Amino acid sequence: VTVPELQAGFAGRWAPGRRLAWALGEQGAVVDGEPAGSAAPVAVPGWTVGPTVVRQAAGCSWLGAVGGFWQAHAAAPDVLVDAVRRALAPASGDSVIDLYCGVGLFAGALGAEVGEGGSALAVEGDRRAARLARRNLADLPQARVVQADVQRWVAEGGSRALATADVVVLDPPRAGAGAAVVSAVAAAGRARAVAYVACDGGSLARDAAMLGQHGWELSGLRAFDLFGMSHHVEAVATFRRS
Repeated sequence: VTVPELQAGFAGRWAPGRRLAWALGEQGAVVDGEPAGSAAPVAVPGWTVGPTVVRQAAGCSWLGAVGGFWQAHAAAPDVLVDAVRRALAPASGDSVIDLYCGVGLFAGALGAEVGEGGSALAVEGDRRAARLARRNLADLPQARVVQADVQRWVAEGGSRALATADVVVLDPPRAGAGAAVVSAVAAAGRARAVAYVACDGGSLARDAAMLGQHGWELSGLRAFDLFGMSHHVEAVATFRRS
């Protein structure tokens, strides 16, 4: 178990068909789930029951869904935020775009760096995650969250927003960003750097090749062993115009 504090969840006996999720946050272990038929409510002794969990990362508290995406390794969010900051070196007044933003981690960290004279636009396809991102970024007037499928957002006018970006974060799911999104990011006329956070090396290699075809070069690559007891590796790749 990557998070030993959650081991108790595997010790329970659950009714067939029940959907469960549990996570560790500031309030300790939290469990959420849907009952199966007439099954008893979800409960694990000593655990909180609820749909959301609060976690600490990058010096802030982040509200997320218990069953939503978050890095499994407790240190991963801080490690990745530091890697992305180093890759992009955001300056005061910069315009940041964070694609596949989840609950707003990178947009929040970079938005704080660029200050109120800059801007941070975060795009996320999952409705629940986007709603939580708005809550997490509410204290940053320079931040804005758009709930939209990233590929559709690009096709329906997002390219105009990308044209004004100074730095871009890509943090797609395992399948990668794909041709349409990569092409739109590559065409961002003002952007000086792109940080690509990848959990699949094959998808990253494919998208890196496409960025190269559009005149961008890989200027840095860092790999992190964040997935205990597995062969998976997280990477942060930095691209700059060649």
